[in-house]
Amino acid sequence: MIGALIVAIAATAITIKTLVGYIDLRLSIKIIASLAIIFSWFAPVIVGGLRATSWGDSAVFPYFSNVAYFLFGVAFILLVLLLVRDFIWFGIYELAKMLKSAHAPIFNPSDNHKLNLANVYTLGLTFVLSFYACYEALKVPSVKEVTISSPKITQAYTIVQLSDIHVNRTMPISHVKKLVEEVNTLNPDLILLTGDIGDDKVSKVEAQMAVLKGLKSKYGEYIVYGNHELYNGFPGWQFKYSQQGWTALFNSGVRIKDTNLYIGGIPDISFLRAARFFKLDMDKTFENASSDDYKILLSHSPKFYKEDEFKPNYDLQLSGHTHGGQIFPFHYLVWQANKYLAGLYDFEGAKLYVSRGTGYWGAPLRLFAPSEITLIKLVPQK
Repeated sequence: MIGALIVAIAATAITIKTLVGYIDLRLSIKIIASLAIIFSWFAPVIVGGLRATSWGDSAVFPYFSNVAYFLFGVAFILLVLLLVRDFIWFGIYELAKMLKSAHAPIFNPSDNHKLNLANVYTLGLTFVLSFYACYEALKVPSVKEVTISSPKITQAYTIVQLSDIHVNRTMPISHVKKLVEEVNTLNPDLILLTGDIGDDKVSKVEAQMAVLKGLKSKYGEYIVYGNHELYNGFPGWQFKYSQQGWTALFNSGVRIKDTNLYIGGIPDISFLRAARFFKLDMDKTFENASSDDYKILLSHSPKFYKEDEFKPNYDLQLSGHTHGGQIFPFHYLVWQANKYLAGLYDFEGAKLYVSRGTGYWGAPLRLFAPSEITLIKLVPQK
């Protein structure tokens, strides 16, 4: 919370100063613009506070929350565009002055008329990008097909991976229905859920989870926990996933009946940070697997070990958590924190697939990081 407030205060100050601080506008317009910017940057704090009150259960709250978080995303995109614009603008102006170009005055950033035009164009581009990103976040995710071959695979299997749905009280039931219908039309052999499926108190999302229970596959549904299940009451989500008929894996694994597929799952690294008695035990996870099994590890976070201290004892790891960055250019920071951003990677003789996620978190925006329903085709190696 302290970190969020510091970021919000700094971002608010920079945005207000950059957007309205240097131009001639009526004071009333500057005040209105400043209040809108303040509300946008503080939207997560405001929504979080209201969510904990009785107003968080009202019929109006989902609409207020989505609009507030949308404006938060708009503020983020606006700040990035302002900073990039001014960096390039000042750079060109200073370079022109240094070269003693006769055209240097044209690029003078203190020209009030040019600054007004630049702000109008920047705001226009911000809202174009924001509405596009909102559409990308709210639509039913597209199916992304990934084919993986191995000599251990004796027959073809289709697996659907769902990750980071972030079911919460603001998610329309109609959206969940469309997601379930899209997955079921794929007729998967397995459905593997790699954490952050729930992102609210269980009691607040009973209707959405009842619809999600309609996911169907030949050999069943398997899930591991992400950091948001921990944040929103881990025992409640344990019970709910059991009610859903899903097999939750926590340092454990199971061989799929009539196949040589072995599915293992570990807790998210946030569990290890939360309490000392939570452990990550890879040996226990695969202790019942044979050398002929094609072993799949479910881990919410793609990175959970220092590479120089760990060799995978499995064939394929499925993860999420990163959202593929969700809102560009946040991609770079997410990549730095997790090393793996999205897609298929080779890792010490194993394969690692990182989903961009099936939903979104926070702002209902996805900019250059589309959501996905991942259809993994396991095929024998030719």
